[in-house]
Amino acid sequence: MSDYGVSTQNVVFAGLLSAILTVAAIIGLEVVYRHYEAGLEAAKSLDGRPAELEALLARQESQLADYRPVDDEKGIVSIPIQRAMELVVAQWSRPQAAAANGPKTEEEHDEP
Repeated sequence: MSDYGVSTQNVVFAGLLSAILTVAAIIGLEVVYRHYEAGLEAAKSLDGRPAELEALLARQESQLADYRPVDDEKGIVSIPIQRAMELVVAQWSRPQAAAANGPKTEEEHDEP
């Protein structure tokens, strides 16, 4: 029979090289995956939050929950958010107040 000009050695070499490269790629991807997974596990196992984040959250919670001066010259004071919500609900619960405090017109917005 005729070999049709195909070199058996070249075909075997190409097949072996392809198999080796495929196995190397699979092993490389597995290593990258394991490394990434270990990083995720390490992040999950941290005990608590970083101190900077805790300090920031405490500061924000105190701003929402405490009375504090905003502008002493103008007499502006910040009140706790819960109290502010109660005041708004009480104000808007009265029918005459809701009508009086309805949407403002353009002229009303410009007045000091």
